[in-house]
Amino acid sequence: MPRLLGTKPLSDVSPIIQLPPGQYKNLFLVLDCLQNGATALANIFDLGVITATKNGVPFVASVKTPHIMAIANMRGGLINWNKGTNDNDAVNALIPFMMFDLASPDNGLLVNENDLVNIQVSTNGNIAGRTDTGNWYLFGDDCDAVQHYMPVLTQFTYTGQTQIKDRLQAQNVSRLFFYSADYSHMSRFQVVVDGKLVHDVTKNGALWVSNFNNQVEDATALVGAVTSTSFIELPITLSGKIGEFLNDSVELTVIGDGTAFNLDVLTQGYSFTPDAQAQSQAKADASAVMSLKSQPAQTIQVLKKLINSQTAGQMASAGV
Repeated sequence: MPRLLGTKPLSDVSPIIQLPPGQYKNLFLVLDCLQNGATALANIFDLGVITATKNGVPFVASVKTPHIMAIANMRGGLINWNKGTNDNDAVNALIPFMMFDLASPDNGLLVNENDLVNIQVSTNGNIAGRTDTGNWYLFGDDCDAVQHYMPVLTQFTYTGQTQIKDRLQAQNVSRLFFYSADYSHMSRFQVVVDGKLVHDVTKNGALWVSNFNNQVEDATALVGAVTSTSFIELPITLSGKIGEFLNDSVELTVIGDGTAFNLDVLTQGYSFTPDAQAQSQAKADASAVMSLKSQPAQTIQVLKKLINSQTAGQMASAGV
């Protein structure tokens, strides 16, 4: 049930939208405007960089907008992107923020009256100079989901590398994502988590397994940058359990062929929020009680069914 949370005019080249109080399963940032003149946007990376914070702490830490769209495309559904061709053509984009991990989807974002949650887009000059007559919109899916954790998306950028060997400054990581405009000079990925080798795979193998696991079928889902030929997921946690015990250390090695390459590495990690968990659980419980009170006839029927099923089970176990 998406509802409008905020809007900013296209003339705001670095819009910040503040979330109102609520509990949200997904957030959707939408660009809806027209092309200005005969010069179209260069590509999807004109959409810039996203920073999202809750009370000053980032949960999207300066991540390129197309990377967020690519993750949602792999783990969610169709992502809209259209840059236009001629004057007055439609230019639009859907940028989803999934406030849960699909391995542990029972989670949401809690925003209380005293919380400050901002979504900021930092675009380049192409958006301002080549589009007009439009807005940025932010929609949210209302829900009663409990905030057990905050998913934290962080980007690490490597440029002009022939080999990477780095300990990523991130903890409680469940997934790694890779993007580069030129994968041809990378041959192998190795990931060591808390001293244990969990991935040792060729570049092509990693890409093909990622596409299989994510059921990616269309190689041109986001034309111009993010396709099934250039975006890779390497999962670290498959158990479906998200907890503070996940990991303390993630070490990455990327082996190349000797020619320099560029690589963006994204970590999907988690920040645990016991206070928000307790508050959102109380809100969810209160909502459930109000729902039952508002439908007394249906509630009675549900209770009768529960009592009858329990009684039948007890009689069966007693051999009656």
